[in-house]
Amino acid sequence: MNNEISELNLSRLRNEEHFGFHSEFTKLANECSLSETFVGLLQVYEKHYDELNASLEVVRKSVLTGQLEEADIRRNGIFRSLQAATRGYLRHPDLEKQLSARRLCNIIRHYGRNVMSGTRENRTYAITNMLRDLRATPATDLQLPGLTNWVSELETANQACKNVKESRYEEWEKRPDQKVLDARQLLDADYKVIVKYLEAHGVLHSDEENYRQLVIALNDRVAFYKRLIAQRRGIMAAKREQGTESSSSYSSSSVAVAG
Repeated sequence: MNNEISELNLSRLRNEEHFGFHSEFTKLANECSLSETFVGLLQVYEKHYDELNASLEVVRKSVLTGQLEEADIRRNGIFRSLQAATRGYLRHPDLEKQLSARRLCNIIRHYGRNVMSGTRENRTYAITNMLRDLRATPATDLQLPGLTNWVSELETANQACKNVKESRYEEWEKRPDQKVLDARQLLDADYKVIVKYLEAHGVLHSDEENYRQLVIALNDRVAFYKRLIAQRRGIMAAKREQGTESSSSYSSSSVAVAG
C-alpha cells in the first residue's frame, strides 16, 4: 500500500484558504475509525484548530462590513427560494418533474443544515459543494421543473460573497495578525506530525483500509489547494509581465517623443 501523502506548502495559503484546508482535513480525519494514537494526535490538533478559528474570528469581525452581510442576506434569500421552488414540484402531476424534484430535494436537504445554521464561511463551502452536486445531476433534472435559472442565480450570489470577502481581506492578508500567524504555525506543526504518523504507521494496523481511504482523500484535497497556489502565482506572474510591457511601451513612447 502506498501511504505517501503529497506535500503542501501551507505557508503559501491565504488565511481563509489555510483554514479551509484544515477544516476539510478535520472532517476527513473524524470520518475514519483509526488507532488510539491517531485519536490522541487528532485531539491536540483540534484544540489548536479551535484556537486558530477563534483568532481568525476576531479579525473577521473587524474586517467584515455591511456589504458582505448584504451579499449574504441576498444569497440566503435565493437559497430559500430555490428550496421552496423545488419542494413545490414534489406533488406535480407530471411524474418526470416530480422525480427530478425529488432527486434535487435530496441534494438540497443534505446541505441545508450547513447552509442555514452554519457560519458564513461554512455556508459558502456548503453552497459550493451543493451547486457542484446539483450540476452533476442529469441536465433534465434542472430543466424539467425550470430550476436552471435559480441555480445560476445562487451561483452568482455565492460568488459575489466570495468576491466581497476576498476584497475585504486583501489588506489584512498583507498585514496578518500576529496571533493568527502563531496559531497557523502551531496547527501546521500538528498536521505535519499527523502526516508522519499516517505515513509511518498506517500500514501496521488492522484497519489498513481506513488509512488508505484517508490518504487518498487527503491527497485529493492537497492537489486542489496546490492548484490554487499555482493559479495565483500564474496570475501574479502575468500581472508582473503586463506591468513590464506597459513600462517598456511607455519608455519607448517617451524616447520617441524626446527624439
